[in-house]
This record gives sequence, C-alpha cells and structure tokens, in this order.
Amino acid sequence: MQKPVLALLLVLTLGAIAIVWARPDLVVPKIALVKNGEIAYDFNGDGRIDHVEVWQSGVLMTLRQDTSGDGRFDAFAQYLDGQPVVLEYDLDHDGVIDYRSQFVDGKERIEVLEDNAFVPVRKKE
Repeated sequence: MQKPVLALLLVLTLGAIAIVWARPDLVVPKIALVKNGEIAYDFNGDGRIDHVEVWQSGVLMTLRQDTSGDGRFDAFAQYLDGQPVVLEYDLDHDGVIDYRSQFVDGKERIEVLEDNAFVPVRKKE
C-alpha cells in the first residue's frame, strides 16, 4: 500500500513542478511595492493584499498577515535588528489580538487574552 501512495505523491510533485515551470505566474505572488519601504503581497491570488512587510535600511521592522483569507490582518510581528521581539495573533479571527509572544533578553514570554486582559502562560518543565 505504501508504494502506490509514494507513486501518487511523486506524480503530484512532478505535476506541481511542471506547472510552476510552465506558468510561474500561477504560483508566484504578485508583488506591489508600496511607499515607506513597504512590500505588499497577494499570496492567495484573491486580489487583496494578505501579507505586508515594512523594511527600514534593509532591515525587516514589521510584518502583518491575513492568515484566514477574510481580508483582515490577524498575525503581526515586530522586529528589532532583524529578530522578532513581539508576535501577536488573532486566533479566532474576531478582530481582537488574543495571543502574544514577546522576546525579552533571549527569553520568550507568552500571554493569552482572558477576560479582556493578557495573562502569562507558564511553560511546563
């Protein structure tokens, strides 16, 4: 049973490679340069921007993404010297950030929204 599955995966992979080779415009996102060092992408091809990067002096400063495809950004990242310092997510796609990860002195602090306030999550040891 494993051989037919592997054969199918091989055929699908080769088919995908052939499509990318023949029509890269189908899979390569359209890139729009926006003012102030922003680069905006439409990754899923629905005509709406779903990924925005803000660069300053060649260094990534912020990133925001629409991960659900609903037209609203729900994942955010802030960078310092090219390293993430704050990651925020709207996991239930209601327009409110409900998960935050902060990096301070090389340590990650995770918080979740409970009763309109962020509370720390303790890691199991």
